[in-house]
Amino acid sequence: MSEPAIITSDYRPEIDGLRAVAVLLVLLFHLGISGLSGGYVGVDVFFVISGFLITRILYNEIKAGTFRLANFYERRVRRIVPSQLAALLLTALGAFLLFSPADFLKFADALMATLLFVSNIYFWKEIGYFTSDVEIKPLLHMWSLSLEEQFYLIWPILLLWLMTRRWRGWVLIIGGLLAAASLALAVVWSHKDPNAAFYLLPFRVFEFIIGGALVWLRRPASRFLNEALFLLGLVMIFYAATHFSITTPFPSYFALVPCIGAALVIYGGSAPFSRHVLANPLMTYLGRISYQIYLIHWPLIVFFKYRAFEPMGVSDQLLITAATLLLSVLIYHAIDRPCRPLSRAHGARAFRVEIGCAVIAVAMAVFALSIRLDFGWTWRLNKEYLAMVNNPSEFNRTQYGGADVASKTLVTLGVASAAPSFLFLGDSFAAQYAHGLTNFLTREGRAAQIFFMPDCLMLPGVVVHDRGAPMKACQELIATLPAMLQENQLPLVIANSWNTYSKRLAQPDGTEITFPDEQSYYRFLFDRIDGLRAMIGANRPIIMLGIQPGIKDQKPIMRCFQVPTYLPNDCAAHATVPESELFNGVEFNRMAAEFAASRPNVTFLNPYHAFCTEGACRMIEGTSILYSDSVHLSKAGSDHAIQFFAAAFRKLFLAP
Repeated sequence: MSEPAIITSDYRPEIDGLRAVAVLLVLLFHLGISGLSGGYVGVDVFFVISGFLITRILYNEIKAGTFRLANFYERRVRRIVPSQLAALLLTALGAFLLFSPADFLKFADALMATLLFVSNIYFWKEIGYFTSDVEIKPLLHMWSLSLEEQFYLIWPILLLWLMTRRWRGWVLIIGGLLAAASLALAVVWSHKDPNAAFYLLPFRVFEFIIGGALVWLRRPASRFLNEALFLLGLVMIFYAATHFSITTPFPSYFALVPCIGAALVIYGGSAPFSRHVLANPLMTYLGRISYQIYLIHWPLIVFFKYRAFEPMGVSDQLLITAATLLLSVLIYHAIDRPCRPLSRAHGARAFRVEIGCAVIAVAMAVFALSIRLDFGWTWRLNKEYLAMVNNPSEFNRTQYGGADVASKTLVTLGVASAAPSFLFLGDSFAAQYAHGLTNFLTREGRAAQIFFMPDCLMLPGVVVHDRGAPMKACQELIATLPAMLQENQLPLVIANSWNTYSKRLAQPDGTEITFPDEQSYYRFLFDRIDGLRAMIGANRPIIMLGIQPGIKDQKPIMRCFQVPTYLPNDCAAHATVPESELFNGVEFNRMAAEFAASRPNVTFLNPYHAFCTEGACRMIEGTSILYSDSVHLSKAGSDHAIQFFAAAFRKLFLAP
């Protein structure tokens, strides 16, 4: 996030307008507005603006001999912290009212990391920015503030050291070398470790320096050149916002597009005509409250999605936008402006602001610690549901059907001394059956082998990538499959999360594979299975397990059992769910059944048949919860499915 707006004698309204563009891109991207798949680049625009504005302040003060490091950080606190604490207080209230103990615990950890300005490091270790987990992280967007504050612990000291010594003329050279090194690291790490490249400071330094370098450049005198640069910059920003996506390696060199675009807008800001696109009263006001918009919008979106089991509609998007603007205006006028005295005449007032911020921050840290010590404040929950779930904070992990089986290695299920009857391959959708298979095979006096890796499509000849970077562990595992399958002549059972890899596949050489529609992607999978049959022999029996029902929009079923007692509880509604409201595997299952029927020795098992009757699917069976999260089967669900398909598995015992 860029420095909150301050109107000074050298105030440039078009920069506030550029702030408005940046925050609107982020807001619309997070609301899921179509056509803005790269709206997240608004954060990079903020970094460039911040680099320019802060470096300009530092340059002027160091040059005038008035710079004091303590004064700089004091101003940063008064300009950044009051609004942030207001947003944190509101977010903490929302999390208290809505979150399950498990999610409240995670919120407490994120809150503490945010208060210490290390949330970017916390979220790097915790999750990826574009994974489904982000929808239960109301403080995720604070990563950019932490990263920015980390940069400003270093940048003023470096500039002061360079500009007050004989190395003064080397500022641009050393800054350029730092930017080049940062960009090179970002390019390499965007493939090596995309999450680290996204969240950590070394890979973002070049964005701030691009903005900072503008301080040393003389603005062009040509009105035509100003117009051209200004418009080109806007085009570059909107190109990135509309053409990039979550699969774009980022930041990498792709970040240069919005960053250089933002720099060109600032550099050509005196364009006599085009600047009014950004310098008009509406855009400048939105720019002045852009910091507050950024702070408020994401928690509101998270809380809406947390409670709503329906996709966000247009009316919901408008309501969230209106609430964001209203709260932003209130925080800006009631908290931000009164807390930012700029002159020494306001010294006592400034001191009170700083003490007040410190007290609130400490209180929030104690609040976070109490959540941690009391296991997410389970006293808020319905005791009957707590007894049914037993250990809600660990349910997803301990009750997942594949919780007790190791990944990325060949594991024997059932009777260890028995010869294996079949080999089970796949991702976490295969592992979820391990518990049920172990019980079934033990009763039958049989054994089987399972080989799986989460988030890895277990088919030879394809590579799963994460934002353009091949997932190396998966890639290495897939490379071992041909030899294993030719060595091991057992019948095969295959289960994958078939419908989730359509935008994440590449050829073994790394070339991305794209599909015009869902059906084309499924036909590609069936071609891969035909290739597998050709490799191992068409007479070898194969069972394909389809996609099981699950809650639409990835809503973990455990949330309904952990609703605080003061909120309406809809657990009963999850006992049976209409097929139309499920994680959609219907089309794949239909096409897979047709594929299997047309191939000898290929059997398709449809999990919908195990869980659904007359258009409604069971999420709960008696006192047993059939899912450990939104789509994966629990141990009870695993037992249920395997018992339903027992006859098909018994046929494999008789296979030659």
